[in-house]
Amino acid sequence: MTRTLIVIAFFALVAIASATCPNGENEVNCLVDPCMSNPCHEGLICQANYCGGCFFDCLCTSDEQCKSFEFCRGDGQCAKLSVEGEQCGGHVIASAQTQCSSELVCAATIPGVVDLPGVCAKPCTTSADCPSEYYCSATNKDQPICRSFGSCLTTDDCDNAENFWMRIECLGSTTCINNKCGVKCGANPPLVSSA
Repeated sequence: MTRTLIVIAFFALVAIASATCPNGENEVNCLVDPCMSNPCHEGLICQANYCGGCFFDCLCTSDEQCKSFEFCRGDGQCAKLSVEGEQCGGHVIASAQTQCSSELVCAATIPGVVDLPGVCAKPCTTSADCPSEYYCSATNKDQPICRSFGSCLTTDDCDNAENFWMRIECLGSTTCINNKCGVKCGANPPLVSSA
């Protein structure tokens, strides 16, 4: 009876261990611990990975443990820093986390929605800080950023005198649709009080 219980407990343990492997891979038994030779570069923690073979993962606990132009994600993996125009931030799983390189900020792509990923952008105080064909947009609440001419986060960007874009000559309202400035002809323009 004791022998049967041990066998059942052994199979339950194997099934639990196999369930942790992604993509239905099976966990294997290795003769040698993959971390025995300490294959990770200095500061990283070696963790054996037996899913589908005898592998290892090098895990970080801080950005300083990663190579240049990398950061330490929440899952312990070093990942490449995002550059201008690439996705950043947002409420995502650890293995999908992104972060901007140090000279950039993570700017919202939809006003008021903080959980969505943003885009890495150059911070600015005036349009003189931006490359040619860019203007300084103050609609990003945390930090003004450089945006290309004709692009917007809100209609305030389209009404910014330093944001040059092809305006249609008609009576209408300024629009910001899919981050592009435009005009909806025939719509009532916003009333401006003359106080």
